[in-house]
Formats: sequence, structure tokens, C-alpha cells
Amino acid sequence: MNNLWPIGILSAIGVFVCAMIYTVVLTFQNDYVLESEHYYEKTLAYDQVIEAERAGRAYFAGVAWNKLSDGDIALNLPSPIDSATCTLMHPVNDKLDRPVETHQQKDTLVLQLSNDPPFKTSWRLQLTAYTADGPVQIRRRWTY
Repeated sequence: MNNLWPIGILSAIGVFVCAMIYTVVLTFQNDYVLESEHYYEKTLAYDQVIEAERAGRAYFAGVAWNKLSDGDIALNLPSPIDSATCTLMHPVNDKLDRPVETHQQKDTLVLQLSNDPPFKTSWRLQLTAYTADGPVQIRRRWTY
């Protein structure tokens, strides 16, 4: 009877070498571009968002979110703002994101959420206020 274990070892090594060669060939076929076309501009824009969120945490720290009888939200702001934008961001599909109307009365900002029908969905509310010092932004979870 012949001893077949050397053939098994050689065939296992051969399969391993073929798998490694195949992996190397696949790796060199992929073209990875690690730098995008407008990388610097996108980085600066993202830095501005980070700075607005940092300023927003300080600005909105003591602000109470008061729910009005009609479903709107009133915020008593610590200082005057020039304008504000608010967006309800859908957790899964960004095509379902919707703007929220805002009204400003002196130091009170009213988010008009009563116009939107209830969805029983956990949205993300993004509020950006434009102050004399620059934009301030806050993001909160919001459930209808």
C-alpha cells in the first residue's frame, strides 16, 4: 500500500499558494481613490458644522422646549437671533426629510410642528439659528 500523505500535504500547499495568488491579483485590480475631488472644501464645510454644533451646545444649554397647546414648540432664547431654520430628518430615508416653519417673536422662537401629521417615527430635529456670532446648531431626537 502506498503512503499518500506527502501528496495531501503538497496539494494543500498548492491550493494555499493558488488562493494567495488569486487574492493578490484581485487586490491589484481594484482602483482605490483615497482623495476626492474637492476634499479641502468639504473638510472646511464639515469643520463649520462641527463649530456650529459646539456653539449650539453652549447657546441652547439652558433653553426650555415648551410644548404649546396646538402642538408647536416654543423656545425662550438667551439672546436675539437673525433667523432660524429647522428640519425634521427621517432616520432611514433622507428623501422624507421635511422643513419646519419657524416664527420669531422677540426672544421666543416657535417651531410650527402642528402642521405635520403624526407618524410615530423617531425623527431627528435639526435646528440652526443664525446669531451675531455666527450659526449655532443643535440636533435632537424627536418622536411624534
